[in-house]
Amino acid sequence: MRLLAIPLLLTASMSWANVSIEVFTNDRFPVSNSDHKITYYNLDDRQRAQMRLPKNLPADLAKAKQVASQYMQTADFRKTVDALKNAYQGYIAALDYQLAKLPAIVIDGEYILYGVTSVDKALALYEQYQEREGQ
Repeated sequence: MRLLAIPLLLTASMSWANVSIEVFTNDRFPVSNSDHKITYYNLDDRQRAQMRLPKNLPADLAKAKQVASQYMQTADFRKTVDALKNAYQGYIAALDYQLAKLPAIVIDGEYILYGVTSVDKALALYEQYQEREGQ
């Protein structure tokens, strides 16, 4: 992984169609995106999804199983499972990248920009880095 620490220069000359962009953030640091195709992970979604699970199951095991079984047949359960999958997908990806802080924007699975809250600014920094490195 390469951490980019270069001055900001906004340009729009690169084509971003084949560039993978992943945004990792939380509720404290919303990241703006104009029109780029991105994968957006809000790491606070994990806690929100867990809060959707039923609470206060009956103490009796048989009754608790019955309540849980009924819940598992509902549309809300399917939505909760999907929300948990998506939330943990972002969490696992953040662990894989060994992200040190948020927000973080990962470009092509290799370049990490910390503290940038705009995809456009992150891409401008990335483009400037590419030009400087002759890539």
